[in-house]
Amino acid sequence: MRDGAADRCTLKHAPAPEVSDWKGTVEPTVDASKHVNAGCRSLASDGKTWECYLGHEAVTENIVGAGFLGQYSPGPGQG
Repeated sequence: MRDGAADRCTLKHAPAPEVSDWKGTVEPTVDASKHVNAGCRSLASDGKTWECYLGHEAVTENIVGAGFLGQYSPGPGQG
């Protein structure tokens, strides 16, 4: 996937069974150095199909904020 491109992926299992509807959920992704490099949006309620955007396209798609892109993220977010 190149910067600005979208890619679709499918998971074999839902990411967290305790969530009943994943559709529209957004999640950042990190690179090998644990810096936010992209983001994905769930396309299905079961959380198995996601569309992901690299770099600034993830900001354009309102998945990650401009200030969050490139930031160090050592572990999963907590809410």
